[in-house]
Amino acid sequence: MRLYLKSRAEALGIGQLLANYSNTMNDTTTEIAVRIRKMLMARSGSERVMMGCEMFDAARAIVLASFPPGLPEIEIKRRLCERLYGNEIDVEAFIEYVRSKTEKG
Repeated sequence: MRLYLKSRAEALGIGQLLANYSNTMNDTTTEIAVRIRKMLMARSGSERVMMGCEMFDAARAIVLASFPPGLPEIEIKRRLCERLYGNEIDVEAFIEYVRSKTEKG
């Protein structure tokens, strides 16, 4: 998601502005950041993986809710891939892969 936002900001010509803002935006004190990290690291690896999965699921639900209703399934997958992964994944190759799997079905 972060790369998607970065690529969109660059496309809009505000990439450097966003980079400057995001590098300076931090309202968490070092003490609190250390405390949070200790609390997270006190959890088991499987608990941390589950937390990550739950956060991904929540982000995915938010993205899906932003799409207009009635989109074909393949378009939902395309938009979801673009929004979540941005330039990290070749979206057209992903769509071709999905289509090939669907056709073999």
